[in-house]
Amino acid sequence: MNRPVFLSWWLRLLIGIAAGCLASGLSAIVPGLGLLTTLCLPLALFLGLTVYGSSDALGLAAFVLVYEAAAFYAGGAVTAVCALLCVVAPLAVMLWLELSQKPAFYDRLFVSLACMLLGMVAALGFLSLMYPGDLADRAGALLLASFDQLGETERQTVSALFKQMYGVLGLDLGSDTQTILTNVVELFKEQLKISLPSIMLTLSVLNVFPGVLLCAFMRTKRHLPGASYKPVSQWRMPARYTIGLIVLLIAGIVLNYTGMSGAVVLNTVLGAASLACAVQYLASITDRLSRMPSGRGGKIVFFIAITLLMATAIPFYGAFSMLIGSQGLITTWLRTRRDKDSEL
Repeated sequence: MNRPVFLSWWLRLLIGIAAGCLASGLSAIVPGLGLLTTLCLPLALFLGLTVYGSSDALGLAAFVLVYEAAAFYAGGAVTAVCALLCVVAPLAVMLWLELSQKPAFYDRLFVSLACMLLGMVAALGFLSLMYPGDLADRAGALLLASFDQLGETERQTVSALFKQMYGVLGLDLGSDTQTILTNVVELFKEQLKISLPSIMLTLSVLNVFPGVLLCAFMRTKRHLPGASYKPVSQWRMPARYTIGLIVLLIAGIVLNYTGMSGAVVLNTVLGAASLACAVQYLASITDRLSRMPSGRGGKIVFFIAITLLMATAIPFYGAFSMLIGSQGLITTWLRTRRDKDSEL
């Protein structure tokens, strides 16, 4: 049996500190890392899982300390508590699931997804208690204040960019700079009210699915006891998840026509369905590529090419794969029925 592989203690600390700086935005003080920091801010939980997969508890402790300290420095106790609820608490539950190995790997993905969503909802509830009122209005006020802090040249550049971007959608934001920026804030507030659940779901999926996979993969490659994972090619949606998704879609459509906050519900359900179809697409296409008589480089090139070519068709591909693919819901039901008939 292979022996477990561990990094040096100082290297584990360094990885945890570096990831904490990226996740919290502290790395912005280094010239040239501003854009990288912006990309890493919404992926804090993914970075935490990656740190644990490579650096164990010591690296994770350094990550959490840096992340919480930066949150406290940036926004005080309120921001630190939100970071604790959104990232640290769900991360602790996910790592407990990883160590206990109680649910199967695929089920752990969805339990972890629920943990992060609950953490984000708890953070929103905490903010509502601390700052009564509409959170969308507060977010809009913060965005408008950030626009006011820009110089006149920068404001004109930003307003021209927004005017061009929304003009493609057929929206007229006005002519002068202040009117354009004010209209952008109003559109942002309305979109946030409708799309907030969908945004939270998307952020959770982007953090949890690759994070849990990479963490388990690294622990398996390091030959740690109890570590296990399933490659993406085996991530096809089980029948119970497909049925649940269909039920949610029907409920969302019905609520949308009844007017009972239907736009928010339907937008959230459609977002969940699109993400599920994307996961199904990745599982199906990687499974097919694994059986292709080609090297790894050729498979990667083919995957990128086919994904770019059929980007708009990915949700349809995933939906058909979930229903009538080789392991789809309808295909499995027909196969089971045929087997029962042959036994009679």
